[in-house]
Amino acid sequence: MKTANYENQILSGESQVEKERNPQVPIIDIVRHGRTDYKELKDPNFNFDSKAEDFTLDTEHLDLNEDGIADAEGAARQLLATIDKDNEVVILVTSPNFRAHSTALVIEDVLVSNGVTLLNSGRTMETSQLRQINIANKEDLPEWIAADKKYREEDPMRFKGSPDKMHKAIATSLGKELKEVFTEDYGEINTRFEDYLRHMTNIYDYLNEKTKQQLAGKIIRIVTLTHEELPAKFMQATLGTEENLKNGQILELRPQDKIRKDTESEAEVVLYPKPEGESESSEVTVSRKFTLAS
Repeated sequence: MKTANYENQILSGESQVEKERNPQVPIIDIVRHGRTDYKELKDPNFNFDSKAEDFTLDTEHLDLNEDGIADAEGAARQLLATIDKDNEVVILVTSPNFRAHSTALVIEDVLVSNGVTLLNSGRTMETSQLRQINIANKEDLPEWIAADKKYREEDPMRFKGSPDKMHKAIATSLGKELKEVFTEDYGEINTRFEDYLRHMTNIYDYLNEKTKQQLAGKIIRIVTLTHEELPAKFMQATLGTEENLKNGQILELRPQDKIRKDTESEAEVVLYPKPEGESESSEVTVSRKFTLAS
């Protein structure tokens, strides 16, 4: 099986793209899930079922705490400020992990309530490409979650640190190598994130004629819910940041055209600040390219 290798080259400190975007190419928003108490990982009795008759968007039924619901609502309001409701339709795509899917449901509720057209309303798409990092032994999860919390609380700046570096330090605090804790490294995580971006950039190629007719010439905006580790290397390469994507923070990719093998394609990368609290913001233009290797 051939593996894709990705290159991202910064072209400028701020957006300089002037040519008209290909209307068949979507805008892709990457949103980190809201804050959580990790019921999926810690409570074997927790049942996340959005189709249940008594399901509501609250902390009892979602894998989000009150702050996490606020994160999701804040992200939704930011998206509302950028979505062109007359000329865009939204597709929601999420990690299968409960905290991400919970965030997607809150965002969907806000968007639909404010007149945004969702192409997959009530049918949020899940993909394993966006899943959390794979842990080697699930029985070690409670120890890892506790060590992660302890390490970051020792220095609040660590809550902002890039997860590849934070995870290595947390593993060291447990007397372990990172490869003993997780079954994939950050190079592999970055590849599946870049694979996702490539597939979504080229999504129009995979749509059936009925869906294309539903679009009626409108631009697709793909709102993506995932975890801090997924965009970490991409953010380092494109934005030069050593910080993570905060809970509910939005990283936006605006490709100019479809991305093809061995061909450079420009895109704007925008990191939006969170409405409340300290967080980075940045905007650059990058040249994207991928090659295939055996």
